[in-house]
Amino acid sequence: MGLHTFIGISCDIVMGLWAIPFTVKASV
Repeated sequence: MGLHTFIGISCDIVMGLWAIPFTVKASV
C-alpha cells in the first residue's frame, strides 16, 4: 500500500464526511 493510495483513501473519507450534511439537507 503506497502513500498515494493512503492519501486517496483519506481524501475519499474526508469528502464523504464533508458531504453528509448536504446529503441530509437534500433528502429532507
